[in-house]
Amino acid sequence: MEMGKILKFEGVGKEDVYNPTGLFKVNGVTYIAARVEKSNVFWQDPGYEPKIIFFSKKNHFWFPAKGTPVLKMMEDPFKTFISGEIVLGGVKVFGEPKKRKFRTVFLKGRCMQTLRPFAAGPEMMKDIRLVELLDGRIGVFTRPQGGEKYKRGRIGFIIINNLKELTPENIKKARIIDRDLKENEWEGVNDAKLLESGEIAVLAHAASINKKKERRYVATSFVFCPKKMRMKNFEVIATRDDLPPAPAKSSNHEKVVFPGEIVEIHHSYRLYTGVGDAVSFEKKIENPYGERFLKRP
Repeated sequence: MEMGKILKFEGVGKEDVYNPTGLFKVNGVTYIAARVEKSNVFWQDPGYEPKIIFFSKKNHFWFPAKGTPVLKMMEDPFKTFISGEIVLGGVKVFGEPKKRKFRTVFLKGRCMQTLRPFAAGPEMMKDIRLVELLDGRIGVFTRPQGGEKYKRGRIGFIIINNLKELTPENIKKARIIDRDLKENEWEGVNDAKLLESGEIAVLAHAASINKKKERRYVATSFVFCPKKMRMKNFEVIATRDDLPPAPAKSSNHEKVVFPGEIVEIHHSYRLYTGVGDAVSFEKKIENPYGERFLKRP
């Protein structure tokens, strides 16, 4: 199995580009969205200004795509298609440096130029992901955290009838998927795609932190049955050791693999992932789900 390759980005100066989505096409143009920020600035620093930029490819390099918005103070993009529209989300950061907060926000539109905000998740919740189901309803994965029940973060799931029901109140009603995790472990969903069977192919991350504050993230996958609220075929599909050497934001981030999306391209599968909070990788993988994605839109 190949080790993967670093995606090459231009047009952003010396800033780091990481935690990408997979490739997606809108109106005939292929894009990738990614988080862009200065390499030496951290979350609570005064100069912390993350942004989501949309890139298009030219001569093996990815450049900021002309005519697309730059989403300021936003991290970790993700995307899906619902009712023929692109739905894009990210983590919006707000507040003073030492008192920063965040929430997941959602935009939608028929093209990149018409993306408009339409919904937001509860304050201090990341890893909210959407998937359109066979009957047109929408599955919502959530990640509450805190307290004895949720600890550092557990995956929840709820079905809503339409995007108008994507509210903080409904998101908080999600049921937690039963899975045994240790006190210092957490996980969250990074992408969800419908399978031909009607079950959901889930790309996620499992993470932990030790006493030295060193973080370890691995990319995982599983198949989720909405009717039974159960996961199966759980796999760890990429760890830091599975990818070539590359820079990291700090020594505490060296073992971070934060997956963005698995994309089917010409009957093969590629994982797009951030590594070390500093770079973006593309890696060929075997299909971890056992069946094909149901094509949308």
